[in-house]
Amino acid sequence: MYFLAILTIMYLTFMLVLNYKFFEFIARYNKQSSNKLKKYNLHIWCGIILVISIMNPISFYMRIPKQTIPIFEILLILLAMIPFMLKSGYKPQKDFKGITKFCIVFPIGEEILFRGIILSLATYLVGSRAIYIPIPILKGVTLQVFLSAICFGITHFQYFGFKFNNATINKVLFAFVFGLFTGNLVEINGSIIYSIIFHIIANSGATLYYLKNSNNNKVDTL
Repeated sequence: MYFLAILTIMYLTFMLVLNYKFFEFIARYNKQSSNKLKKYNLHIWCGIILVISIMNPISFYMRIPKQTIPIFEILLILLAMIPFMLKSGYKPQKDFKGITKFCIVFPIGEEILFRGIILSLATYLVGSRAIYIPIPILKGVTLQVFLSAICFGITHFQYFGFKFNNATINKVLFAFVFGLFTGNLVEINGSIIYSIIFHIIANSGATLYYLKNSNNNKVDTL
């Protein structure tokens, strides 16, 4: 089980990082097959998540939260999320399907994958040892949260064409910090419910900001 946990984390992170590159490679030889794989990409990942969930006895934090979050804390969290919404750099498709995927489907899938599966497997690897990484504001996070946040951050390189410039690195760091926050939230409450909700809010805010800016640019060019 220990080896399987390590292998699963490495495989999921590796495949997510190279997801789009894989499609580009297939397209060189068979563009039709590449397009079909892209079309069913989400279904494939849902299938992988389902298989891992069935094979593993771990709950993956898929349960009711242990406690409710006070209104004041929710407001503070929402305020802290504003920079993520404004600086995300994402440009989702403007049709209903694209917006639905980006604002609802992707947040749910990513939280199940990173804060559910990968965080649970990292917790299993660390064991009962309480190893904390000093992080400002959060007053330190556990090693397993730190590892899952690194995986979450690294996989976001693909969204920006694997360009190692300041803009991309900043956005990947934003994803890493968001991963620290949501991972910490999951550990405190023992559930991914809140992290899913805040992820949906973050992506929805980023989408609204992008749509507003793109519409303003259209007006400016008229």
